[in-house]
This record gives sequence, C-alpha cells and structure tokens, in this order.
Amino acid sequence: MDNNIKLRKYVLTGGTSVGKTTIIDLLSKQGYATFPEFSRVIINEELKKEKGVLPWTNPAVFQDVYAKRQVVEENQIEKYLEHSQNRQYIFMDRCIIDGIAFCQHAKVEVPQEIDRHVKELRSMKADYNLIFILEPLDQYHFDEGRVLKPEESLVIQGLIEKSYKDYGYTLISVPFMSPEDRADFILNKVREFEKQI
Repeated sequence: MDNNIKLRKYVLTGGTSVGKTTIIDLLSKQGYATFPEFSRVIINEELKKEKGVLPWTNPAVFQDVYAKRQVVEENQIEKYLEHSQNRQYIFMDRCIIDGIAFCQHAKVEVPQEIDRHVKELRSMKADYNLIFILEPLDQYHFDEGRVLKPEESLVIQGLIEKSYKDYGYTLISVPFMSPEDRADFILNKVREFEKQI
C-alpha cells in the first residue's frame, strides 16, 4: 500500500430513514472511522434554541448554514480518524453533494459552496471514492428531526441519485437487508476496492 495515497472516503447516502446512521454506528463500533451527518447535527442543535433555523421552517437559511458547516467539517475530516483502528479510510454519513437534493426538494437555491467544494476536492485529488445508496427500509421512522413523509423521502432518493450522477459518480445500490448484512455488503465492496489501489 502506497503511504502517499490520500484518505479514502466512502459515502453512505439515500433518502431519509433508510438506515444510514444505523450502519455508520455499526461500523464505528467495529473500529472504523466515521463522519456524522451534519444536517442532523445542526437540526439537533437548532431544536434546542427558542427560534432555531430548521429545514422545514426556513429551508433557504438552513441549507446555507448546512453547506458552510459541511465544508468546514469535510476540510477537517482527519480529526475523525483519531479514535479509529484504520486511518486509511472513513465512512461518511452523507457528504456535501446530498445538500443539492435537499435544496431542490425544498425549491431553494443551491449554495455555491457545494459546487466549489466538490471541485476543490477533485483538484486536490481528495475526492469521494465510493458512493453507497441505501434502498428504502420496509418501515419508515419519524422523529423530531425527521418530519418528511415516506413519499417525500423517495423523491429525495431520486434527486440524490441524480446529483451524484451529475458529478460523474457511479452509485452502488445497497439492498434492504438486516443492518449487519448491509454493513458486511459495504465492507466487502470496500475491501475489493482497497485491493485495487
């Protein structure tokens, strides 16, 4: 393995309530480096405020806040390797490209930071390596930070897929299985990819 190869980024994406975070948590427990879903982090922070900025009350402002925060965190991604056994790659619970789909769904302008960031990553050869899109689960879960309906999630799933393809990515579909089987499926694809590097 060439030590000069940059950190590999494996992204888990999909509509809302497709099981991404469950798999990210499983991978984290197995010692893999993981990167959180920052839209959820921001929502949880904003819910604690009296007049928090939320995607269902002020989508334009929220998406702008999200894009700026996501760029900062992705630019500091190495800090998420500190407690992991493997420092060569990281599993991301969404990346900034997902923001495009959520903007399109909310019918708000896509922040320029998104396109700028993706192009900057490519210029530094620090691009995303594999994109896993999770198929919907057999049950949909609501919570205070997830208010979209199942049919809206399916629309977002399609918009996400298009957003990645517009940037030239090939998506790997992860079928509906148990979380453990999905994690194994993803890890097997990653191992195959790692052998080719």
